[in-house]
Amino acid sequence: WRSEFTQNLFWDMEDGVGEKSQIKFDRPIGDLYLFRLSSSAVWSELSRGVDWGHFASYYATFSPRRSAAIKAGFRGHTHPSTVTEQYLVRIPYRQRIHRDWLFLEIEPGLDFFREDNYEIAPLINLKLDILIGSIERI
Repeated sequence: WRSEFTQNLFWDMEDGVGEKSQIKFDRPIGDLYLFRLSSSAVWSELSRGVDWGHFASYYATFSPRRSAAIKAGFRGHTHPSTVTEQYLVRIPYRQRIHRDWLFLEIEPGLDFFREDNYEIAPLINLKLDILIGSIERI
């Protein structure tokens, strides 16, 4: 097992000033797979107390160019009382599309929000990552 604790201060146009603390526990399974547990707590000018989240992820590396994962988790807040407001499932697929520094990630998923009586809300996130500097493989 490997653990990592990070703490960030940020300023955001919508949320204002805030702080995010996150802890991750990684368990490599051979050279191609990784199991991760992560928890985070965010406080900002617009957060409801502390916004928190807990996630479990299983990553698979198919080649240096492609990887995929399955993620499940839940999020909530602590003010005025501690409430779980969202459950989610995601299946991100990541593909290197140019050299070693440009990646496209397609992430289909399902959200279940408390305000919608936990009905299924499908989604697809598209992300373009441009990497500058050296990085570690997932």
